[in-house]
Amino acid sequence: MDQLRVHEDKPLGCCEIEAEIPTDYAKQAVIDDTYDAHGTYEELILFTEAIKSWCHEAHIPTVEEYTSVGLVTTGALLITSTSYLGMCEDTATNKQVLDWLFSKPQILIASAITSRLNNDIRSHKFEQMRGHVASSVECYMKEHGVEEEEEAYKVLREEIENAWKDINQEFVRPANAVAKPLLERILNLSRVNEVTYRDGDGYTFAHNLKHHITLLLAHSIPITLHEHVHVP
Repeated sequence: MDQLRVHEDKPLGCCEIEAEIPTDYAKQAVIDDTYDAHGTYEELILFTEAIKSWCHEAHIPTVEEYTSVGLVTTGALLITSTSYLGMCEDTATNKQVLDWLFSKPQILIASAITSRLNNDIRSHKFEQMRGHVASSVECYMKEHGVEEEEEAYKVLREEIENAWKDINQEFVRPANAVAKPLLERILNLSRVNEVTYRDGDGYTFAHNLKHHITLLLAHSIPITLHEHVHVP
C-alpha cells in the first residue's frame, strides 16, 4: 500500500484535489492537538494571539451558545465538502449538491453532534486539567444545576443516540434528491467518530486506535454491506 486513500472506489490520481485532502485533515489535527494536549502554556498564548481565539477566560456558555460554536469546530462541514471534491464527479460538486450541503442538512448536523458530544464526554476531564474551555459537559452541568458528571453524560449520550436516529432516517429515506454516495461520506465520518471515542479519546491519544488500524490495514477482510444502518 503506497498511500491511504480517501476514496477507494476511485482510480488513483483521478482528481488532483484528492492529494490535498490528507493535508487539510492534517492541518486540523495539528491545531486541535496543539491546543488539547501538546502545547505549553507559553506556546498557546502566542498561538492564540495569532489565530484570534474566541475563548474568554472562565466563561461557561449556555448549551445553546456552546452548540453554535462546538458543532462548527468538529470540522464536519469542512471534511465533508473536501471529500466531495475528491470524488471527482460533477454530481458531487454541482450547485445543487453544494447548496444542499451548505444549508446544513439534518444528517450533517447530526454527524457533528455525535462527534462533538463523544469527544466532550471522553476528553473533558483531561482538558479541564489543562485549563481548557468549557465543554458540553460543563455547560450542561452549570445550566441545569447538575453536580454529578455521570448525570450529564447520560443526557449527552441520549442526544448522541437521537442524532444517530436522524442519520439513519435521512440515509434510509432521504428527503432530498442527493445521491447515496454523498450520504455515505457523512455516514462513514460518523462511524469513524464512534470508533475513535468508543474506548476513550482516541483522537488525542492515538495509540488507543492502534489495534483498529492494524486490523484495517494489515489484517483486513472483505465485507459486503447490504444495509448502511448504524446499530449502537
